[in-house]
Order: sequence, then C-alpha cells, then structure tokens
Amino acid sequence: MGNWVRQARGKAEGTPALEERAEIRELERELERIKCERDILGKSRGPLSAISFSCVNRDRFDAQAHV
Repeated sequence: MGNWVRQARGKAEGTPALEERAEIRELERELERIKCERDILGKSRGPLSAISFSCVNRDRFDAQAHV
C-alpha cells in the first residue's frame, strides 16, 4: 500500500514515472556523450576553425566544386 501511495503522490505532484525517469537518464547519458564528442571535434579542427565562409562564398565554392 505504501508503494501505491507514493506512486499516487508522484503522479499528483507531476513527477516523472519510472519509465520516464529511465528515459531521462538514458537521454542525459547520450547528451553527455555527444557533448564530449563535440568538444573533441572542436579541438581537432585546429587552424581551419579560423576560416569562416559566408553563404555567398559557400554557394560559389559548391558551384566550383561541381564544375
């Protein structure tokens, strides 16, 4: 009966259900992994990270690459 009361209180207070908490934990782990990958890739860009292309330059570059 105690479990039922805790579950009912949780639903009334808007806390996530057990399945939702498991999904939240999984998404938090995935987010952490993706942030780590982003940081590693950002560090590996090196001197190319200083180069910035505007939309016009990018369009011109793409057109030249396909000629």
